[in-house]
Amino acid sequence: MARCLLIFFATLLAVPATAWADPVPDSLQEAWRDGTEAYRQGRYARAAAEYESIAAAGFESGTLFYNLGNTHYRLGQMGRAIRYYEKARGRMPSDARVAHNLNMARSRADASAQGRTRGGLARAVQGWPAKALFLGGVALWTAGLLFWGWRRRAERGSAGEERASGALTTAALAIAVLGGATAVLAMGVDYVQSLDRRAVVLVDRVPVHAEPGMPTGTPLARTDTTAVMAGSGADTVLVEGTIVLLQSEQDGWSRIEDPAGRVGWVPSPALGDI
Repeated sequence: MARCLLIFFATLLAVPATAWADPVPDSLQEAWRDGTEAYRQGRYARAAAEYESIAAAGFESGTLFYNLGNTHYRLGQMGRAIRYYEKARGRMPSDARVAHNLNMARSRADASAQGRTRGGLARAVQGWPAKALFLGGVALWTAGLLFWGWRRRAERGSAGEERASGALTTAALAIAVLGGATAVLAMGVDYVQSLDRRAVVLVDRVPVHAEPGMPTGTPLARTDTTAVMAGSGADTVLVEGTIVLLQSEQDGWSRIEDPAGRVGWVPSPALGDI
């Protein structure tokens, strides 16, 4: 039974999302098809390149990020896989496929319990579609005002019609107020979300420094996926897949807060924003 479950879950990683994909602009359809076909053929580096080109063109969707997470998972790049699964989760917070694959990537990266996010209001509004809320609020506000203006200009008939007209006018004003409140709420959500800037470690390990003192370009003891300064203690090193809070950036360095609440600096190229 357990083996059957493993095979079933593996299939979730074996096929990129297509049928439930968000609409892709016509100009990017060819790259999308090429990426999907490359993935199915096991050419994961090519698939990642095609999907990355779509993101670089300015198109973003939960499905695109999900597919990118799958390709990097297949390439063994767990930091990048976690990054894109987190991005996908932000746009599809209730999708079980995204949550499952994210947990799989965290397990492989030994980062299942490593993460950092602000509590309170920031946690409460995480994943809220601020842009959609704002546009919906503006639409309601506009519709309510237009309907209210039309009712105000309508000719009044009998007393009964006047009462009906008054009720409709009140409803129009209520819709306008609701729309305005929704738009204001959306701006607040967007602001709170902007304070919760997160990133994931993309390399095997990266040291945390007290100051951004090492000049950009200073050689590091490095392999293809490792960036560790010689002499760094184990307690000052973050592993691939760790999620941190971004506080500021300076000359190629990022000031971060790690899962333990420690604040320090790491080279910006070692991180990927979420």
